[in-house]
Amino acid sequence: MENSDIIEQDVSPHVSKNLVKALMPEEEKVCFYPYPFLTFQKYIDDGYEFCSLSTENGGNIIPSKVLVIGDFGIGSDALLAVDYSDENSEPRIIKQMWVETDCVSEPAHWRVVSDTVEEFFAALEL
Repeated sequence: MENSDIIEQDVSPHVSKNLVKALMPEEEKVCFYPYPFLTFQKYIDDGYEFCSLSTENGGNIIPSKVLVIGDFGIGSDALLAVDYSDENSEPRIIKQMWVETDCVSEPAHWRVVSDTVEEFFAALEL
């Protein structure tokens, strides 16, 4: 998949809005990144500001064990990822959540979208 495919997903998403909203009520679409996926640590190391801010309230994630698989369309700074941080359980799907107070974005935190990858893709009918 090339960048043009990512832009095309923004215009014509692969997943219906209703299915996305059933899992993530605050979102309308999901755009999947091409393989190979990068770790969240790579985004931090490369200096993406929205990533370094989110580690402040990162919860139980280990950035080097989180694979970023997508976002929520053009203009979205929230990432969608597979979290391998807990070695005692299956990987889960997480997304960044931004909190806006008085027009100021607070550092992001991560919210679990689905307890397993299989459950996530089944819910999106993929």
